Amino acid sequence: QALVREMHLQMIPGEDVQTIRYSLEPQYIYERNSSRQKADGYLASTEYKIKVKNLDKLGAVLDKGIGAGLNIDRVEFGLNNR
Repeated sequence: QALVREMHLQMIPGEDVQTIRYSLEPQYIYERNSSRQKADGYLASTEYKIKVKNLDKLGAVLDKGIGAGLNIDRVEFGLNNR
């Protein structure tokens, strides 16, 4: 919800903010002096797709996301036929 609220403040409509995937992955640590690994918890993550139609806003959107603790995996550009 915080991401959607922040994107709304950046004038990104709700339909342009989509949740793509949730994942929950086990995390392991390796024990010293052995080749065994030990479960150490889980890492939860969520992948979003945010469509920014005005490129002048892209920098601010990325800055706000990073400031909120998001990891930016990739930025893609495309054309929108009107």
